[in-house]
Order: sequence, then structure tokens, then C-alpha cells
Amino acid sequence: MALRTKKSKKHNESNDSDDNPVGEDSRSGPVFRYSGPPPEKFDPGSEDWSKWFRRYERYYFSSGLYKEPDQMKINVFMTCIGKDGEDILDSFRLAVVSYANIVERFRKYYVKRSMLYSNAFASEKLFKK
Repeated sequence: MALRTKKSKKHNESNDSDDNPVGEDSRSGPVFRYSGPPPEKFDPGSEDWSKWFRRYERYYFSSGLYKEPDQMKINVFMTCIGKDGEDILDSFRLAVVSYANIVERFRKYYVKRSMLYSNAFASEKLFKK
């Protein structure tokens, strides 16, 4: 694949730039844009939050999502968080709705939930002895 470093005005107006993963950044020249799918939806029953979130962050940065407005970041995150995400988000009753605030609240929610399950499992094993 050849890198395009200069685009004509005519080329910029066309729609075929979306299928090229190499874009341009006015500050540094060609920039790679990942256009693959986001990570699978988070399943708290079978997956650790930290591991899933590391995969999500890789997508967030490699896709260029980090450059987008907060509302776009929130929408993509909520799509990836899974079917229970909306109810959980509503339960937070956030005074300030920002991408960083929402991600932090979900992190706290799932880390706390994971600790509760771990403690319950350990207690159950103790009582069975």
C-alpha cells in the first residue's frame, strides 16, 4: 500500500478517502487510522473489566476516537459496554456527563462488583469445608 502524502483538492472532495487507512495530520504528515471493528461487547459474567477495558482503549486510540467530541466517545463506549449499560448509566445519576466521568464510574462499578463476587465465592468455599 502506497502512502499518500499530498491530496489534490479534487481528491479531498471524493468519498474514497474513507477506505484508505492512511490519513493526513496537518502537524505531522501521514497518520494511520484503524478501521476495524470495536471490541466485543463487555460481558461481566465471563470477563474481567480491566482486560476488556484495555482492549477498548486500544480501539479508542488506534481508531482515532480519542479525537472526537465527548458525545461521540460516549455513544461508542455505551454501544460497546453491552445491553445493561444504559440501566447502569442511569443509576449513576451523574451531575457532570463527560466521557472521562462515565468511564470512571463504570470502572468503579465493575471493580466493586468483581470484588463482591470474589468475596462471596471465597465465603462459599469456606462454609463448604
